[in-house]
Amino acid sequence: MIVWDLPLRLYHWLLVICVVSAYITADWNDRNIHQFFGMAVLGLCVFRFIWGFTGSPSAKFYYLIKSPSIVISYVIQVLKRKAHTSAGHSPLGGWATIALISITSWFAITGSFSNDGILFYGPFAHFSHH
Repeated sequence: MIVWDLPLRLYHWLLVICVVSAYITADWNDRNIHQFFGMAVLGLCVFRFIWGFTGSPSAKFYYLIKSPSIVISYVIQVLKRKAHTSAGHSPLGGWATIALISITSWFAITGSFSNDGILFYGPFAHFSHH
């Protein structure tokens, strides 16, 4: 089984590039560049959500998400230094992936609705109420 298919590999690296670029450009005078990278992050998160249901077997959420008892057992094995490794994410790593997708989605969504009341308005700020 292919651990990470080409679309998922592209997603990984594009997400790194876009998140780092959005962070770097956050305080620039030209907010359009920051907004571009933020919207790219949002687009990547939408892709990952869809790919989590339609992608290759190792990209699907059911492959990533393990039960709490499996995660706890895995953590105990790691602490005892007896955890077995395999290709792909560990049970804890799967949940970390879900957390990363959730956090990056949250920042991209809230940023697109943000408004500083002076100069910058996110692309969806007109939908938010003051």
